Amino acid sequence: MNRLNLLDTTKNGLQTLDIQEINRKITDQTYGSAKYDMIQQRTEKTIQKSVDLQVRTAELNQRQIQAKQLEIDSDLFNRYEQLFRNQKIICVVDFDCFFCAVESISNPALNSKPMIVAGGSIVCASNYEARKYGIRSAMPTKVCLELCPHLTVIQTNSSKYAEVSQRAGQVFKLYDRNFTMLSVDEAELDLTYVVRQRLQQGVQLTYVESDYQSTNFLTPPSNIELITAQIALELRTQLNKLLKITASCGISVSTQLAKLCADLRKPNGQSITKLQFTSPTDLGSSIRQILAPLPVRKIWGIGGATHLLLKNAFKIDTIGQIYEKRATIMLTMTKSAIDLVLASCGLQTILEGFSQEDAKSIGNEVTFKETGDMEQLKSHLMGISKKVACRLIDANKHCTRIRVKVRFADWSDYSHVESVSETQNLDDIFQTGVKIMKQLIAKKSLLSGGKIVQTGFGNSKNDCSAAMVRLIGISSLEFAEENGRENGILEQLRKIKNDKELKMEEESLEKNKDLKNEKCENKNMKTKEGGLQNYVQLNMNQNGLKNGIQDLKRDSVNNDRNKVENKSSKQNVQELQDSSDSFEVLPKASLKTKQKSGPIDQFLSKNRK
Repeated sequence: MNRLNLLDTTKNGLQTLDIQEINRKITDQTYGSAKYDMIQQRTEKTIQKSVDLQVRTAELNQRQIQAKQLEIDSDLFNRYEQLFRNQKIICVVDFDCFFCAVESISNPALNSKPMIVAGGSIVCASNYEARKYGIRSAMPTKVCLELCPHLTVIQTNSSKYAEVSQRAGQVFKLYDRNFTMLSVDEAELDLTYVVRQRLQQGVQLTYVESDYQSTNFLTPPSNIELITAQIALELRTQLNKLLKITASCGISVSTQLAKLCADLRKPNGQSITKLQFTSPTDLGSSIRQILAPLPVRKIWGIGGATHLLLKNAFKIDTIGQIYEKRATIMLTMTKSAIDLVLASCGLQTILEGFSQEDAKSIGNEVTFKETGDMEQLKSHLMGISKKVACRLIDANKHCTRIRVKVRFADWSDYSHVESVSETQNLDDIFQTGVKIMKQLIAKKSLLSGGKIVQTGFGNSKNDCSAAMVRLIGISSLEFAEENGRENGILEQLRKIKNDKELKMEEESLEKNKDLKNEKCENKNMKTKEGGLQNYVQLNMNQNGLKNGIQDLKRDSVNNDRNKVENKSSKQNVQELQDSSDSFEVLPKASLKTKQKSGPIDQFLSKNRK
């Protein structure tokens, strides 16, 4: 659903519905509820922001706009040039109605019935039969049942979905050993190597429409697009054979475009853009041509609020219109301006999946029916605290801060962060969570002043205190360093010198140490003559006086040379020690090569400050 709680018609399976009738039913079910009021308030704020942007736009002159556009275009060309030099063939695999499809594996009869998978009272996924009734993710289940009374509702089973996702990885590894899971039902693969192999083998394909019925070529295909389409079809066939579910693929030169293409031929299809280009300019214009007519909601991460803002402030409905007004957007908007412009050019960075080792926070949250019972709230908090503690242990991390989020009956969110000693202990996490939760509830009770709000939907609406809780979340933040600081000059040197340089440094220290010991032994000799007499006596006994004197003279010369060398060595050791005393380990940030930044990067840096 969109910002106004109505149906988003850009989603697959919803384009042919009676949208007005469905929206009327949704409004009837939600009107007057706390969530409806909250959405209305946020919508009003968005409209006010759009008015402010209109005022800023009116203050701009043509010279400012032209200058900014030249800067942006120069920066975009550099980005396209980098993409052109490192051309890849990216495939995004997106399973069709994944949660519903997994549930249908054990019960195939569900495929022909309208069905949803729900997490509590909110829809997580719906199959295509349910979408015929206007049912989509994020809808309340009670609204869905109003739209389709014979709807089948199944609660989520996360472990089951994770298991199927892991099995899919067996197929992905055949095509890209380093594939990335963008989510539990979506993966990114680099097919460049596989395609190149087949090209080197001399594979030549001819386009026959009947062979590519499930493929949507966005441009007339050449041999490389035909080979890639064949590989994607093989991949999808293997997934279906192994898992008994279908997947759709999008293939392009960037993750953003590939992800978008995966949504163009659903279900059980694939879309492919042009994969060969003659220049950075050719690459950029080809990408923008594909994106231009698409609605802005097709950009990953753009929801109803941003769409409403762009529409009211700049009269923007399509991705191409964002590019046309790129300079105005950059001059008037702040945080989201960069992402919008890059997305309109196919250069958006997609948030990739990550391991717990790379996570900056580890958390969990739970939604439930509104309650003010502290024992129930503690029980919910204990459940999510256990999950967080287990994930911390699995990732071998110790957090130093705990954040708790509480959503109340009026849909207002309160949160607070508290510092703790390094911990991954369940009791520490839970007790800190209880302390913060009580503080937030007390604060809300004081501010709400006994306000009563309406919760629920349709016939199940009821009144309750605005200070009642409907969601609790807890997160662990700012993980402690696992490794202690390295000590000693050689350990510090290791941070910025390679192994070869370090080995040479160690050998030099050992050599100087040996020379110093040798000098100490030489000092114990009272005089050169005394040393000579001892040596003469030894050699006279063994080889005769004549040979002994000859050896003695030669060693005398060597002793003189050693003294000179020892003196020099002493100076070298002292110089090394002096340099060691003054050595400073540079911070990691200072070791990075400073790169020339474009106007987009400068704009981002400015707004971060």
